[in-house]
This record gives sequence, structure tokens and C-alpha cells, in this order.
Amino acid sequence: MMYKFYCLAGKNEVHIDDAIGQGGITAKGFRQDLEKCRGPLTIFINSAGGSVTEGIGIYNLLDKYTGTKSVYIDPLAASMASVIAMAGDTITMPENALMMIHNPWGVSTGDAKEHQKTADLLVVMKQTMIPIYQKKTGLSAKEISNLMDDETWLTGASAKELNFADEVITTKNERNLAARMKDISAFRNAEMIASSTNYDKKISKIRSSFINNKCQPPANIYKSLSDKPNTYQSIKNV
Repeated sequence: MMYKFYCLAGKNEVHIDDAIGQGGITAKGFRQDLEKCRGPLTIFINSAGGSVTEGIGIYNLLDKYTGTKSVYIDPLAASMASVIAMAGDTITMPENALMMIHNPWGVSTGDAKEHQKTADLLVVMKQTMIPIYQKKTGLSAKEISNLMDDETWLTGASAKELNFADEVITTKNERNLAARMKDISAFRNAEMIASSTNYDKKISKIRSSFINNKCQPPANIYKSLSDKPNTYQSIKNV
């Protein structure tokens, strides 16, 4: 498991360097370690994401933590890792770091009815994530929804422009970003992650081109949870 807590008087740090969920960082293990910390907490994130439910659990634990929380993203906070980052009172990104937000994914088997249950659950999972991004950025639900639909990659400058980050810092020494980056090959827009001027300009125009996109919660969510608890637990945001 690639995460470490350092809980010392006056210096509390957690380094999140793995997938979120089983086989990586779980909310249960995170809670047990977080309980040892008191005072200001610095959270270092380098993760491509993972389980929606585990990620929401970790976000909630950090959101309730009473000390000041400073998030430092280097080099990647993608998918559910970007949700966890939103718990920070301040979020700092080097100019060559990346953040990505997108819709949750899920896999199902069976007939059309079974696939529809998974689709319904994915809609609900998205609705649990949107308010978290809204709380930090001040963007509307429609704006966040469209950013998620587009699988939006943000450089440090782009993240700050849309209020996903508070501060962008210039790195003194150039480091090999690719060597430290988590595997992002499965993401739809992975080829667009280069922090180019053109990409930053594209992001700056996003707010002016949002399309109305309303999502309503399915009526059968509780039935779906009861019928397919394993499907519910397996829904990912990676």
C-alpha cells in the first residue's frame, strides 16, 4: 500500500501515492491513521484515482478533520484523487502538475435491465461528486457536469483559473514528469495532457461554451443497491 502518514507535533503529513480502494488506499485504513494526527495537515497527492465509494469516504474524513489542510498535487491528482484534493483548505500545484476530472465508470454483465441498473448507479455516483467540486470552485452544477463529461485535464494554471487550485508554483528544477506519472493510458483524453499554451487557452474558454445538461436521480437506486451490492462497490472513477 503506497501511502504514508507522518504524525508529529507540529508536522503532520500524508502522502497518497496509490490507487484509491481495495488493494490500495481504503477509507478504513485512512481513518485509523488520520486519528493519530492533530493540528495542521499537509496532503501530498500523486494518484490516478480509484473507487468512488472509498474516495468519497476519504474525502469526508479529511473534510471533517479540524486542523488546517494544505493539499499539494505533484504530479497528478486524477479522477477520485481530484475529489480527495478538494478537501484541502488550500490546493497548490506546480506548473507542470496535472489534475483530471471525469464521469465515474462501471462494468456490468447481463441483459439490458442489468446494464441499466449500472447506468443508473453511475448517474447517482456522479451526483455525489458534483457538489464536492462545486464547494471548492464555485462553479455551477451544469459547468462541473460538462467538465466531467469531457474528461477535462487541467494544468496548474488551468486548475487555478477554474478555482480547482489556489496557488501555482514554479519548480526550480525540471523533473521527469513521465517517470513519476501514474498509468493514465486508459483515460480517454490522455493524449491531451501536455501543458501547452493552446490547451490552457482551450480550458479558459470552457465556461463560455457550457451546454445545459441535467441529470435526475433514478427512482430505483435503493432497489439497485439491494439487488447488486457487488456492482455498487465495484463502480470506479479511474
